[in-house]
Parts: sequence; structure tokens; C-alpha cells
Amino acid sequence: MIDKITPQKPEQLSINGRPPKVLIIDDDSFISGIYVLGLERAGCAVAVFQNGREAIVAAENDPPDIILCDLMMPEIDGFETLILLKKNNKLKDIPVLVLSSLSQKEDAERAKELGAYGYLKKTEVLPKDCITKVKKALNI
Repeated sequence: MIDKITPQKPEQLSINGRPPKVLIIDDDSFISGIYVLGLERAGCAVAVFQNGREAIVAAENDPPDIILCDLMMPEIDGFETLILLKKNNKLKDIPVLVLSSLSQKEDAERAKELGAYGYLKKTEVLPKDCITKVKKALNI
């Protein structure tokens, strides 16, 4: 007889009984889609924007709990987006995880100097690792 293996349901994240709100800023819909899928499976409410300007406006209207931000984007890059987020009194305390394909040590250092909570390399981070970082940043 073969035992059935029941897949485990992923842990459902919550903040005060509600899903954590995650805002992703990334112009690569394929990559952002991978993270959206993982975050939604973990119980997060996710919004995605392809440029920093739109994301900042959206965040001001409905502040997220955490922001994942790419660095290489059109209009304004992730560094400029990070600067604008940290200058905004309404948004400055929201943790920002930079999620980028740039792998130079200087890029990570600059992002952290500008106020990023953490720096994740897209080529080295699986969605589950990203969820672990989100949990740590939000203390959940």
C-alpha cells in the first residue's frame, strides 16, 4: 500500500489578524510575478508597480507594511525611489527590501546607506527566502 502524501499548507502570515501588505516595485513582470505568487501563498496582500513614481503615490494612499524595490527601472531607478521614500514623512518608516540583479558590493552598501532594510540578489534568493526576510523585517 502506498501512503498518500498530503502537501503542507504554507504558513499564513498576519499582522494583528490581517494579511501583511506588500508593495513590489519592479519593471520585470516575470520576476515580480514569482515573488507575488510566493507572497500571496504565504497570506500577504500584494500590489505591484513598474515604476517608483506610481508606487510612491499608491503607498501614500494606502501605506504598505513593507516594500520590495528593484534598482534598475525606467523613469527613476531604485536608488532614487528609495531616496524619495525615505524623504516622505508618511512612508519613511516602512522597511524597504531591495531586490535586485545588481550584485556589486557597492550597490548593496549604497542601498543600505539610503535607508534600505536589506539587500537581496534576485539571482540568489528564492521566494521562500524572501518571505523569511519579510517576516524578519516585520517582526512576525
